[in-house]
Amino acid sequence: MTPEGKLLLNPHEQRVITLVKRLRSKGYGYKLIAKYLNEKGYKTKKGKRFTHMQVKRILEREYEQRAAV
Repeated sequence: MTPEGKLLLNPHEQRVITLVKRLRSKGYGYKLIAKYLNEKGYKTKKGKRFTHMQVKRILEREYEQRAAV
């Protein structure tokens, strides 16, 4: 957080989110996106491999944040 109380964006997380959204827009399913991320060496915040459910949650959170604006 900044001194003003705003959240700071994590560049690594933002790259993953952008990539997930791009792959989904190209028609990739959750499992295929998770497979792609894992094959490219991306890890979750906890340093683990991505699952299809994590991909789904990333997209759901992004949708909820856009709807709240």
